[in-house]
Amino acid sequence: MKRRRKIRRVVWLLVCLLGAWNVSGQDFVPKREFRAAWIATLSGIDWPSRAGLSVEQQQREYVRILDTLVACGMNAVIVQVRPKADAFYVSKTEPWSQFLTGTRDGDPGYDPLAFMLEEAHRRGLELHVWLNPFRVTTGEDLSVLSPRSVGRRHPEWLVRYVGRWYLDPGRYEVRSYLLSVVAEIVRGYDVDAIHMDDYFYPYPQGGQPFPDGKTYQRYGASLFDDVSQWRRDNVNRLIKGISDTIRALRPGVKFGISPFGIYRNASDDPSGSATRGLSNYDDLYADVALWVREGWIDYVLPQLYWENGHSAADFGELLRWWGLHHGRSQLYIGHGAFNISPKGKNTVWRTAEEICRQVRMQRENPSSAGSAFYSARYLVGNAGGLTDSLKTRYYRHPALVPAMPWLDPRAPLPPERVQVEKTPQGRRVSWQAGRRESLGEADPPAQVRYYMVYRFSADQMVNINDASHIVARVWGDASGEYTDTSAPPGQVVYVVTAVSAAGVENEDFSVAAPAGDVRGRKE
Repeated sequence: MKRRRKIRRVVWLLVCLLGAWNVSGQDFVPKREFRAAWIATLSGIDWPSRAGLSVEQQQREYVRILDTLVACGMNAVIVQVRPKADAFYVSKTEPWSQFLTGTRDGDPGYDPLAFMLEEAHRRGLELHVWLNPFRVTTGEDLSVLSPRSVGRRHPEWLVRYVGRWYLDPGRYEVRSYLLSVVAEIVRGYDVDAIHMDDYFYPYPQGGQPFPDGKTYQRYGASLFDDVSQWRRDNVNRLIKGISDTIRALRPGVKFGISPFGIYRNASDDPSGSATRGLSNYDDLYADVALWVREGWIDYVLPQLYWENGHSAADFGELLRWWGLHHGRSQLYIGHGAFNISPKGKNTVWRTAEEICRQVRMQRENPSSAGSAFYSARYLVGNAGGLTDSLKTRYYRHPALVPAMPWLDPRAPLPPERVQVEKTPQGRRVSWQAGRRESLGEADPPAQVRYYMVYRFSADQMVNINDASHIVARVWGDASGEYTDTSAPPGQVVYVVTAVSAAGVENEDFSVAAPAGDVRGRKE
C-alpha cells in the first residue's frame, strides 16, 4: 500500500510539473520568479518626466508606469529615492530632491515615497528603494546644493573627481552617516527592500586617479599596503553595516545589490569570467563575491547589459559565471532594455528578441531566480515589442517573488472563513485574517504580508504550484477581498493563501466556491 501511495505521489508531481508548461510554446512559467523594473529618478530618466510637475501630474505618471508593469507581469519595482544625497521621502537629514520641484529643497506638497509604496502595494508589487550612496553632485558647483545637503554641511567629507563631487568612502563619518540614512528609511517606511546599484567608487575616467590620498594616509596606510585593498575594505564596511542595520531594525526587509556585470576578468584572476573589461573588484572596489559569500546581501542582481556573442562581455558567459558565484544570495539577472533600438547600428538590438532570449536563458540556469529590466521607460514604450512579449508569453501568468526563508522561516497563519459570492461585477472572494489567540507565544507565526488568490475549475485538482491558476496578489495583513472579473463561465472554486514578508507561503488552505457551485478536489 505504501509503495502504491508513493508511486501516486510521484505521478502527481510529474503531472503538476508538466501542467505548468504551455502546450503550444513549451515556455515554462515558474510560480516563483523575481520580475522587476528599475524606475530611475535622476534627471527625469523615468519619473518624474521633468522637474516641477504638479502633484497630480507626478502621481498620474507614476501610476501609469505601475499599471504598465503590472500588465506585463511584474511583481516588484526598484525606485530610485536618493539619486544624489537628496530625498524622494520625508527626511530629517537630507533635502528634497530637485528632480521633484526643480528647486533646491523645494517641498513637493506630498510624501512621494509614501505614495509610491501605497500604489505599488495596492497593485501587489514589492517596492525596493534604490539609494546611491556616495554621489553628491553631477556638476562642479556646490552652491546649487541646499544648505541642508550633507555636501554643504560637511564639505570636508567631499572628494572632487572629474567635475563631480562625491562623499569620501574612506571616512568613518561618511559611512556612519549613510547608515543613518538607511535607518531613517527602514524605520519610517514600509519598504520591502533596500537596493544599491553599481555606483560605489566612481568609474575611472581618462586615467585620472581618485584623489583620496590624504584620507588613505590618515586612515589606511598603516593597515593596508595597497590603496586598492583599503578602498575595498571601505565599501565592505559600508555593506556589512547596512546589512546589520536592516537586520537590527526590521529583519524582514531585504538587502540587494545590482553590481556591474563583471566581477573580475580571468586575465586578472583565474576564477574570473572569460571577459575583457572594467570589473567590480579591480576598478570599482566592490568585492561582491565577499558580500554574497558572507550572506551580507539577500540578492545579487548583476547588470548583464551585453548581448550573446559580445566580443568582450558575452551574456551567456557572465550568466554562467554568476550562476556559480552567487554564494548565499539569490541571483537575479539585469537586462538592458535601453539597448533596444529599431534603427540602431547593432542589428542584434533592433527587436526585443535578444532580451527574450536572455529571459529564457536565465530561466534555464538553475541558479537564477528572476530578472529586472533597465529601465521602466522602455517597458512603458514597448521597446521593440518587449512589453508585448513579456505580457503574452514569458510573464503571461503572475508569479510570487522567491522566498527568502533565512530572513524568517515561519509561515503566517492561513486565512479563515474564505467565502465566494456572485455579484454583477464578478465573483467576490473574501476572507478573514487568521486568529492568533489559540496559539502559544513560544513560536508565534510570521505576520502576513499579502494574500494569494488562486482559481480552479470545479473539476480540477487544486494545485497551487501551478502559476496558471494565480489570479491576484492582495496586499495587507488583515481581512481582505478580491473581485474576479475575468472568471470564465461555469463552475469555479478559489483558494486563498497567506504569504510572509520573507515570501514563505502557508499552504494549509481550504477550497471555497460560490453557493450552488460544486467544490473542487484538493490534492
